[in-house]
Amino acid sequence: MIEAHPAISIHAALVVGGLCGGLFAGMLGIGGALLTLPTLYFALPALGVAPQDVPSTAVQCALLAMVPTALVAAWRQHRHGAIESTWVRRLATPMLIGAILGALLAAHLRGPVLALLFSAQSCWYGARLVFDCAPSDGAAAAMRVPTWLAGTFMAAFCACAGMGGGSMVSPFLLHRGVDLRHAVATSSALNLTIAFGGSGAIALLCHAVSTGAPMPCWPAALLLGTSSVVAVPIGVCIGHRLPKAALRVAVGAVNVTAAIVLIVQTFRLV
Repeated sequence: MIEAHPAISIHAALVVGGLCGGLFAGMLGIGGALLTLPTLYFALPALGVAPQDVPSTAVQCALLAMVPTALVAAWRQHRHGAIESTWVRRLATPMLIGAILGALLAAHLRGPVLALLFSAQSCWYGARLVFDCAPSDGAAAAMRVPTWLAGTFMAAFCACAGMGGGSMVSPFLLHRGVDLRHAVATSSALNLTIAFGGSGAIALLCHAVSTGAPMPCWPAALLLGTSSVVAVPIGVCIGHRLPKAALRVAVGAVNVTAAIVLIVQTFRLV
């Protein structure tokens, strides 16, 4: 029996992770990090990244890979006419600023902090969608904060955790009366602000190596990004054909599953 070379297995895992991430990015309006982050936690140690640098490096790679994913997803959603341009205009600038701040913060955080933040938020949001929970008074009040403040916070948190805005922007838009399918599509478009803002911050860090922050693993980011764009159009088509109830449960289930996987991967590195 012929055994696969370990390097080939790692690269294959990154390609599969990118394909799955692109599929769900197109279908659910996320940035793909729900799938790519667990893949990176598995692959980066084998690619020579020190265990203590894996969380920060994974965030940087996920943000870089999100650029082509978000571009293709936004383009396909625009062709379906599902993007709420008014909300894109209102949220784009504060989210761009928030993404830059979040990516700069992420580069200096160590250990499992980023992964646990991401997992907790993702699990909470996913469980509420799966069980179709109504928002609490506190959550509803949080949704009434000024749009510019909400956009800055959401993007900063998402960039800090290396994910797209689907798990925060979609519920925000739903609370503001946007249809579920349009909320997913608009989140896809706004992922561009997180991707470009976060990637721009990473580019600045690459010219400031003296900060001591770990640099991205470019081969991993390239494999994830290029493979994800292949699956994004398929995901968008599926998302527009699914019944809304099934789409809601799918978004929730993917959030919860990825959160659990990421927690397991994090504690394996501790």
